[in-house]
Amino acid sequence: YVFNNRLFIKETDGDIQRIFEQLHVTDARHAFYLGKELQKASQAVRLRKKYVQDEPLRWGYLSRDTPTL
Repeated sequence: YVFNNRLFIKETDGDIQRIFEQLHVTDARHAFYLGKELQKASQAVRLRKKYVQDEPLRWGYLSRDTPTL
């Protein structure tokens, strides 16, 4: 299933090109990038985390960039 604010598409054969054509997507890379960022933003809202575009979510002491002792 794929949807936007105007369409709801159920594609049973999994042909991504047909889905993109129905959504009028011209740049697949940008579509996937937006999907990734929207998913991350949605997760941040649910977990009450700060969302910053193009940066990983911060997990406090569980973050990878946190220095080890």
